[in-house]
Amino acid sequence: MIKFDLERALAGDTVMLDDLQVTQFHVFSTASWERFCGVVDGEFCSDLNSRCLTMAPKMGKGFLNVYPSEGLYFTPDPTQETIEACDKMAGNNRIMCIDLSQFPEGYGL
Repeated sequence: MIKFDLERALAGDTVMLDDLQVTQFHVFSTASWERFCGVVDGEFCSDLNSRCLTMAPKMGKGFLNVYPSEGLYFTPDPTQETIEACDKMAGNNRIMCIDLSQFPEGYGL
């Protein structure tokens, strides 16, 4: 479960209410109040504020080289966009290359 993030929600990331997707998510606000509204399971919900909203996890992207336990370190961007780029950057002691698109955000490797 990923904590609700209003900035991500307004940017179009998927919002969840329990196990149901919130579609057509909107925020209405004035100087004194803010109300979250949306469609949940085909029904319009005019006040999602009191509900338990979370963000749906995004799938990872790119490829990551893995090396034997020499301690962990990361370059500013350890992932490569293609497996070919990952292979090109690989050192001789690489033990695997992970396709991050197979894992959702928050998944432990």
